[in-house]
Amino acid sequence: MTTTGAADEREAGAERMPAEAFHPGEYLADEIAEWHFTPKNVLRLLGWTAEELADVLDGRADITPKRSADLARMFGVSAGFWLRLQAMFDRWKAHQSALYAVVLTPPAASTAGTRADGREE
Repeated sequence: MTTTGAADEREAGAERMPAEAFHPGEYLADEIAEWHFTPKNVLRLLGWTAEELADVLDGRADITPKRSADLARMFGVSAGFWLRLQAMFDRWKAHQSALYAVVLTPPAASTAGTRADGREE
């Protein structure tokens, strides 16, 4: 008897999806608080506008390659780290959208009693 387990799925290229993911702006907010930066200092160090920072922190704007480079310079981690956070969040959002599309799709109408030409019998 053969069963398919998690190891088989990984080998087949299936990607495990976390139950929940967060926008990188949430992580950024935590880092800003941890480092005790004032908003003014953050804006100066990143070279961003107040609106840009607010949009990232609130999840309305994504971490772009330029923003990731700014964050890498400020916090001393790689730009790839920030881009991976964004990519993980984007994949999670897409996965959630696909799940909801399946759940919210109405069932197909029954074809019982329908002739080949589409008219009811």
